[in-house]
Amino acid sequence: MLQTERLLLRPWSESDAEALFKYASDPDVGPRAGWSPHKSVEESMEIIRTIFHSDHIWAIELKETQQPIGCIGYYAHGESNINIGENDVEAGYWIAKPYWNRGICTEALRLLIDYCFNVKGFHTIWSDFFVDNPASGRVMEKCGFHDTGEINYCSHLYHTNGRPVKIMKLERKDTVQTTELLRTSQSWDGAELPNYPIGKPELVSIRYVFPPGKKLSWHHHDVMNYGVVQQGELTIITLDGKERTVYAGEAVVEMVGTIHHGENRGSVPVILNMFYISQKGLPLSVPHPEIHDRQQEK
Repeated sequence: MLQTERLLLRPWSESDAEALFKYASDPDVGPRAGWSPHKSVEESMEIIRTIFHSDHIWAIELKETQQPIGCIGYYAHGESNINIGENDVEAGYWIAKPYWNRGICTEALRLLIDYCFNVKGFHTIWSDFFVDNPASGRVMEKCGFHDTGEINYCSHLYHTNGRPVKIMKLERKDTVQTTELLRTSQSWDGAELPNYPIGKPELVSIRYVFPPGKKLSWHHHDVMNYGVVQQGELTIITLDGKERTVYAGEAVVEMVGTIHHGENRGSVPVILNMFYISQKGLPLSVPHPEIHDRQQEK
């Protein structure tokens, strides 16, 4: 159980059915969160036995009354309506109308955040709210969540009618977020990368920025390298006509020994971070000006 001076987060019990019905039957409560008002004590009992029968859904009990006045919990990866990572969860909550605007939701959510980060070790907590229920969003903001800019439409929820849902996010501050962009022994055209001769290694990282419409010169690489497009889109063309467009956030392994060049066909400058696994004394790229000359003669 989780608790503060005035709140206790505890498992639901069948003896809570009447109290749950009292508050969950209010038409101003459920539809704001995407579920229909309870129609009977029996329905509330069934929800306690099924949906609330979980180790990560709790009743919010007010210690003063020893009665549940709301619900809070999280959905793990595979249960959430949001596309979350394996080490992430989606938080959800509701509070009975007589207890609105008393800071109870914020207090309960902070308890849940502490549990998710410091006990369970999750990396990111997501949550969402209907845009016509901004009070729920303010609770998230008070707890440190920020707006991702993403909008969701949960058509399976009650009373949605195309109501947009804002997605919020809170990351654990002491967690390093890592994303493996690629792991391969092939270039983007499927060719196997060559074995290196023995020599002293040299690792080189270069950032390139080139404007819309810019075409790079024809060249080839004798050393293995890969790049990550940070902004824009880069189209790579080989001498024999193969093409590959790499978009922002994507990584690509360059070909070794194959003549090619890149073009920015987009409307914004391309920012390209390149990483070369080279050897001392080897050029990073070998230009082919004769190809440009031949094309100019045509």
